[in-house]
Amino acid sequence: MKNLTILSILVTFFVMIQGCQSTSEKLDDESVDRPVVYNPNSAAYIAAVQSLVDAMLAGDSTALTELTTEDFISIYVTNPMDTVNKENFIKDWVSFQTLRSDQQNERLAVSCLKVNEGNYIGDWVQYWGNYSANLVDMDTSLFIPYFINLKLSDGKISKMYSYYDRVPIWQAVGYQITPPGQ
Repeated sequence: MKNLTILSILVTFFVMIQGCQSTSEKLDDESVDRPVVYNPNSAAYIAAVQSLVDAMLAGDSTALTELTTEDFISIYVTNPMDTVNKENFIKDWVSFQTLRSDQQNERLAVSCLKVNEGNYIGDWVQYWGNYSANLVDMDTSLFIPYFINLKLSDGKISKMYSYYDRVPIWQAVGYQITPPGQ
C-alpha cells in the first residue's frame, strides 16, 4: 500500500511537470496568434513615453510637439469633457510652469503591449506613477497617484488616456466635500 501511494505521488508529480512544460512551450510558440502580446519594440516605446512625461513636467513645447502625432488627443477619463487636442494639451502643460513649481514624477511601473485584434489594435504603453507639485501663490502641494495608457503610432504618441483622482486637487485648492444631507 505504501508503494502504491508513493507511485501515485510520483506519477502525479510527473504529469504536473509535463503539463507545465507543454504550456510553456505553447506560450513561446510565435506561430500561435494571440490578441495581445508583449511588444517587441517595448524599450523604444517606453523611452518615448518617458520623454513625453519629462517634457510635460518641463513644459517643453518643442519636445511635446515632436513626441506626439498631428492628430494626438489626450482623454481625461474621469471627466471626458476635459479631453483636449494636441494644441491645447501643449498649451496646458506650458502654462502649468507659471502655476506650479517643483513638479516631480515618480515612475512606479510600466509595461508595453501590442494589441493584434479588436477595437484597440496597435502599440500601447501602460504607465503608473505619482505626480507632485507645489501650487504657486497658494502655499499648497499636490500629490496625485495616476495611470496613463498611451497608444503609439510610428513611434509617436497618438492617444493618452489619463486616470487619476481629482478630489485631492480640489481639496488642495480649498474645496470641501460635504456629504449629502449636511
